[in-house]
Amino acid sequence: MKSQIDTKEKKSFLIIFSAIFVCFLISLFVLIFSGQGKKYSFIFPSVDKGEYVVETRFLPENSQKDEITFYIDELLLGSSLERTKMIFSQGTTTRSCFLRDGILYLDLSAELLKSSSNTILISEAFELLEKNIKVNFNSVKELEIFVDGKYALENFKKNKSLK
Repeated sequence: MKSQIDTKEKKSFLIIFSAIFVCFLISLFVLIFSGQGKKYSFIFPSVDKGEYVVETRFLPENSQKDEITFYIDELLLGSSLERTKMIFSQGTTTRSCFLRDGILYLDLSAELLKSSSNTILISEAFELLEKNIKVNFNSVKELEIFVDGKYALENFKKNKSLK
């Protein structure tokens, strides 16, 4: 009789162990293949003059947008951390964005031109935008920025070369 009890206990243990092992394998499979997204760095200006705050975020794949456009949209939303400024004024959106031969053509909305106490100078914002993009996307060699369809970097590049 004792051997029958031992056999039943062994079968119960084996069933429970098998169920736990199958749950573990399913969890591992889901974790590996679903992932948290791709890791990106975001550099935002600090409220303290001359300092920057680096934020790391995992962005999921977005079937609606390519990864550079999705990244720029997230960058334009601003930081989730306190004591940071916006790169451009609130409401600035990406009108179009595409990469060709290492040159990223980026058209931003006219809201970019509105100044605010919570933003940095536009020339600094262009530099920071370029830095953010080049840090995260090695395929981008040059950045061409348009505002509301009009080329915006000509004066910026002239001022940059004078420094």
